[in-house]
Amino acid sequence: MIEVFDDFLDRDDFERLEKDIVYNASFPWFLNRVLDLAEDDGLNYLGRTTCEEEDNRQFCYLFFRKDSNKLKDVPHMGRELEKVVPLIQRFKYSHNPKYQLLHVKANLNVRTPEHVEHGYHRDHPWEGKTCVYYLNDCNGYTKFQNGQIVYSKKNRAVIFDSAEMHTGSTATDEYGRYVINLNWIKEPL
Repeated sequence: MIEVFDDFLDRDDFERLEKDIVYNASFPWFLNRVLDLAEDDGLNYLGRTTCEEEDNRQFCYLFFRKDSNKLKDVPHMGRELEKVVPLIQRFKYSHNPKYQLLHVKANLNVRTPEHVEHGYHRDHPWEGKTCVYYLNDCNGYTKFQNGQIVYSKKNRAVIFDSAEMHTGSTATDEYGRYVINLNWIKEPL
């Protein structure tokens, strides 16, 4: 199931997040690949890039991550984590003991002359929930394998089962497409 929520955060929380990330010239972005060149193992297909290697780039900041192989270990927490706490707390999965926060990351795809889709993928192979939270208006989008497209709109959240294959795109009309990606894993009963 794919759910779309507009005006997800209250206005003050959204504007603070927008100011801290989108309009902050000193926000610590790091250049990374969008998708690795993963192989299909036949069971937990995470996806592989379908764009040209020179387009397989985005700026990222990792707020939070638990090592997927050692979920009981101390997680990585970026120094900017406090900026996204109101966003994390807004999700019902963050208050459900059956779910565990796995990953929170900001992505910035800079403008390209034409839309670039990076490749259908899953963020992780486990049962859980994924959210793409949009920080700015632009014509970039998230596209699902079923053909549904959710366009980037300030303060919009799209939430879906982690098994949903999806791809992001660059924007052609604004400097970039700013999103925060969140993932929860459903713990075994």
